[in-house]
Amino acid sequence: MKKFVPHIFAFILVFSLGIITVSAQNGGQTGSNSGSIPNPFNCGGAGGNCNLFIFINTIVDRVLLPIGGILVVLAFIYSGFKFVMAQGNDGELKTAKAALTHTAIGAAILLGAKVLTTVIANTVNSLRA
Repeated sequence: MKKFVPHIFAFILVFSLGIITVSAQNGGQTGSNSGSIPNPFNCGGAGGNCNLFIFINTIVDRVLLPIGGILVVLAFIYSGFKFVMAQGNDGELKTAKAALTHTAIGAAILLGAKVLTTVIANTVNSLRA
């Protein structure tokens, strides 16, 4: 139990500071007209409708692909570094080949994410009609 006490205290502190920050941004007002949270994804433009496909497509386009692309490039560099550092050692070469294979599979999954979201959205839209 002693291990959890600092974690619980930190959670309560962060939660309390979050409430104070939100209240301060609102000028201390409460109620339904105290303010609104803007849509960070801007689904459908200003005042447009936002459905699940637009939301998921926006997450894939603006979050997963940029961050994943950077990570894939870094993983390819890392696996190339592993090949160079193996220097003919069979065990290290096996590790480097596994790293390269896993990186290639991850890159394929990342690139397929956009295609997968489009296929699912088209399937759902065709079932609605």
